[in-house]
Amino acid sequence: MTIDLSVIQQTATPLFKPNTVEEIRILNVQRNGTVSGYFDSLQQFVDAAAAWSGKAPGVYTTLNPCNPVLLARAAKGSRSA
Repeated sequence: MTIDLSVIQQTATPLFKPNTVEEIRILNVQRNGTVSGYFDSLQQFVDAAAAWSGKAPGVYTTLNPCNPVLLARAAKGSRSA
């Protein structure tokens, strides 16, 4: 599977406004169940989405920004839920 970073970037760019936090959530990951991460950097968000692309049934995000306090849960990384 070829991952097109430009498509991920193009899709994610409208979500990121200055000083916002966005979430990535990956469901049904073997051994981990659900994996999530919170990002305040577009590039790190794109890199994480690309890293998971093709390794799970889907990589999801919300349309609305998240509360910045959530960065403490899984900042720029992932956490199993």
